[in-house]
Amino acid sequence: MTSTQKALVSLLALTGILFLPIVLFGGWIWDDLELVVPNHWTHDWGNLPKMLSQDLWASTPQGAGDFFYYRPLMLVSLSIDATLGSGPIGHHLHSLFWHMLCVGLLFALCAKESKAALPLFAAVSLFALHPVQTEAIAHVAARNDAMACAGILGALLLLRDSDPAPRALWGAAGCATLAVFSKETAFLAPLMLWFFDRAHFGQAENHRRYFALLFPIGLAIGLRISLDGGSGLPATSLGEALNATGEGSLFYTGALVFPWNLTPAVPISDITLRVFPGLIGVILLYGLWRWTNRVGRA
Repeated sequence: MTSTQKALVSLLALTGILFLPIVLFGGWIWDDLELVVPNHWTHDWGNLPKMLSQDLWASTPQGAGDFFYYRPLMLVSLSIDATLGSGPIGHHLHSLFWHMLCVGLLFALCAKESKAALPLFAAVSLFALHPVQTEAIAHVAARNDAMACAGILGALLLLRDSDPAPRALWGAAGCATLAVFSKETAFLAPLMLWFFDRAHFGQAENHRRYFALLFPIGLAIGLRISLDGGSGLPATSLGEALNATGEGSLFYTGALVFPWNLTPAVPISDITLRVFPGLIGVILLYGLWRWTNRVGRA
């Protein structure tokens, strides 16, 4: 076993051990009590057509809201949990699997840039062990964050070369499909590829690589519009949308630097925007981009 492989195995083992208490003692919290526990569809695979064609929340007593949450693969993942019948422990273990898959994919992506075991271990551990990751593991209803992340990282890994083989392009499209049908944040995948290209090549490379990501996104948007009978977007002004995007970006960027008051540790009413930590996070990210080498930028 090489030093790089030992670093990966060590990091995966450490990640599993540190998050194991959440798996064993996490229980149901936050939206789990509304989306997971009382779900009408996930205990019967005969409801699969509904999962693929209706709003995520239509599967619950709460019912669909104004925003069309088209996340069918999240419901499929909950159906797997219900089939196994292992209660909250099994649900959290499933979520931990997706997080550890993300860790492995990110490690493989970074290992393409550098084979130095210690820097790889240190860099990827920031993603693997950061307290902000507790949300996607302790909060079963947030599992789709890790699912979307795994799809994006898998696609980036397959699209790392400037001229990937057709098999890699199809694989990337499949990974992107997993991502966009898990959560809408995966629509940012082409932007992430552009940042990766800027870090690795200095410019965007090969439009076919971007098409492998854009095709699943277009498919998801088309299905959202046709199934919802409208745009699938809330009726908000551009200004309100930009303001919400800015606030959300600052909150989570700040959480990278000062990880407290994170969901699901506190009630949603106590979550407040922290502009100063967010700005510090933005400055640190800019510093990585401006003053490090290609590995740091990636």
